[in-house]
Amino acid sequence: MKNSKIFSDLEQNHTYQLESALQTLFINIDTVAGRRAIFRNAGIDNYFIGNLDFNLDINEFTTILVSKFKDYPVSRRNPNHPLIQLADYIINQPQQKYNLDDEDIEIFTKISSLGHKKLEAFTTNTTEPKTESFIPPEDELEYQIEEQPWYTPNFSETEETAEEECNLIKSEIDVVLITATDTELKAVVNLLQPLPENQKILLVYSGPETYYIGQFGSWKTVLTKCRMGSIGEGSIILATDQAQRLWNPRAIIMLGIAFGKDPEKQRIADVLVASQIIPYEKQRVQEEKIIYRDPIPPSNTTLLNRFENIQNWEFTCPDGRKSEIKIGPILSGEKLVDDSVFKANLSEQFPQAIGGEMEGAGLCAASGRVGTAWILVKSICDWGDGKKHKKHQPLAAAAAASLVHHVLSQKTVLNAVKKPES
Repeated sequence: MKNSKIFSDLEQNHTYQLESALQTLFINIDTVAGRRAIFRNAGIDNYFIGNLDFNLDINEFTTILVSKFKDYPVSRRNPNHPLIQLADYIINQPQQKYNLDDEDIEIFTKISSLGHKKLEAFTTNTTEPKTESFIPPEDELEYQIEEQPWYTPNFSETEETAEEECNLIKSEIDVVLITATDTELKAVVNLLQPLPENQKILLVYSGPETYYIGQFGSWKTVLTKCRMGSIGEGSIILATDQAQRLWNPRAIIMLGIAFGKDPEKQRIADVLVASQIIPYEKQRVQEEKIIYRDPIPPSNTTLLNRFENIQNWEFTCPDGRKSEIKIGPILSGEKLVDDSVFKANLSEQFPQAIGGEMEGAGLCAASGRVGTAWILVKSICDWGDGKKHKKHQPLAAAAAASLVHHVLSQKTVLNAVKKPES
């Protein structure tokens, strides 16, 4: 069984019986704290509980609750389901404790038995009808990376240059590109060319940062690499802040790899362009629910327009398929997402998101403070679903670098983007 939403096909009569039993259960508990305590006593995780509104009318609450149960995906790494936990808890309590009748206990018993069978089928990968599963084609895609046209095994040659010798170049820099991993850095360097007056890419050490200076497309560009995430030493916030102060570019572009939202609508190496960044770390955790407190900042209007209107870009994947551009809000947080349940919860809270990564929140925070135009462009390398691997990271990084390079190959594409005042 490959369908992680093990109750998504719950029969209609069982759904009605379950809703009725839950209504009886919660009607007999007249406080929000008491209702919440049932979930906690059943061992259900706080994330699930925090997204329930216990102040709703009982009928509305139980209808929404059953819908959440049916839409809840389980993970093989942590194979639990809140409906099974709740049913097991109820049937192990004295029947008179919650004033449930025999029919109520019977449906909870049926749900428990059915759920454990489905959970076992899921964790042991028992065969189920094919209509219940979707295997991304790239999961079976095999290719030799050395044979791909976008792959270059060697790092481009560089020429070390003292920072003081770059003072004349500083005023001519238009773009700063930032990556967070060696794979991403290499993909961008492979497309970076020496400045017209130089034979090699310039390598500059400035304070704690390392910069590569060259021409990316038609624009004089500085490339650097930060550490993963938005906070901490060497993070994107610090890297962006120093790059702005040192190079004062027109635009800062973060590019690299991300997780995708939906393998049925997206594919590996499709490139996600952020219309907005959705930071999800800052939360107000209340008894009833979790409230996300950060604003959702938009990307620079002009930069976004340039990516929305790009023509004739092509990036060919190993199976011959052409990568597609997907534009929309992108999740950003400190967590390296690799759990189907956590990802599903994020998707439920932010259904508009098309994928997620770790540096965007810091990029927009640091750039917005100075006023530098920014945008985030990252390609899908996995689905953040507990099956994370590095196989497709070079492919995704190459796709993102290819798209940014294509946009910046237009000689006037950034003319409307002005440098912030120093």
